[in-house]
Amino acid sequence: MNVVENEGGSVSKRETASRIARSVRRGRYRFYRASDFSGTRSAVEKALSRLVEEGELLRVRNGLYWRGSKTPLGMSPPNPREVVYVYAEGIPIGPAGLSAANYLGLTTQVPRIPEYAVPATVPDVDRIRLHRRMGRRSEARRRARLSELEVAFLEVLDAWDDIVELPAIDAVARLGELVESGSVDVSKIVRASTHEPARGRSRLKAILESLGRPEDARAVRECSKPSVRIRALKPIAGALNDPVS
Repeated sequence: MNVVENEGGSVSKRETASRIARSVRRGRYRFYRASDFSGTRSAVEKALSRLVEEGELLRVRNGLYWRGSKTPLGMSPPNPREVVYVYAEGIPIGPAGLSAANYLGLTTQVPRIPEYAVPATVPDVDRIRLHRRMGRRSEARRRARLSELEVAFLEVLDAWDDIVELPAIDAVARLGELVESGSVDVSKIVRASTHEPARGRSRLKAILESLGRPEDARAVRECSKPSVRIRALKPIAGALNDPVS
């Protein structure tokens, strides 16, 4: 995100502020951090704070700034989703809850507040509900390098009962289309599923079997509790080739 040329020798705070102001005014629809600019930390922070006071920047959180369009009501804010992505810094994130089901076409409902599954390190963001995935679950998703769509796929499998609106046969067919078209990478989803909740793994295994992908299904870690597996499969039983038992 570097936006300022390297400079040699020491410069005054006024020169630093002038240089930062020129650079910021040339940009739009992007985020800035103090680390994007050369100069002492205090001089850079002071220059950015002054730009906030002048209406040239919007402070999103401490250390993170945004430059959007100027409106009569002030600087237009960034999309909350974009803020989440900035904080995730390359770690896989994606829609969760109703947002995930809507994203995959499994419900027409749109949550009042967008929901996203994020690693535990992402701080709270205004106007968005974060579902933090902790420890091994987050690490498995990171190692698999899941796409936004693949994160949503796993999230739907976990929370199916509460968020999927379509009849089971149509919903499973929709997931099958994503698999068969290559929109989601099954090998990545299977790899990431190792530390997903048992109900999500059980549904993933059953859906892959129903799609005629037995090798992929066998690679999904088995649920150790039959009662959990049976409860997990009830919502999709009508779409499976084999009865739930």
